[in-house]
Amino acid sequence: ATFLLVKIFLPKIMASSFGHAYPNPARNTISLPYNLNKGEQAEMLIYDVNGKMIEKKTIDSTFDKILLNVESYTPGIYFYSVNGVSHKFVVNR
Repeated sequence: ATFLLVKIFLPKIMASSFGHAYPNPARNTISLPYNLNKGEQAEMLIYDVNGKMIEKKTIDSTFDKILLNVESYTPGIYFYSVNGVSHKFVVNR
């Protein structure tokens, strides 16, 4: 019998994840939870519905969420991305 060993590649994002925004929709501030491996740093990118980058935040494994002030955001739909995975949140007034 011949056996074939296959190495499965799991992208980095499988080890680093983040949850959903809360409260969603938001008025003043929104909590964006995430989970990074110990010692890991990443960038959280915030985009508007048209794909324009609004903010870039450096995050690390010291904390498990970022509190984002959205008071200056125009009401609408936004996306946040960490390590290539995106979720959306809504700003209301």
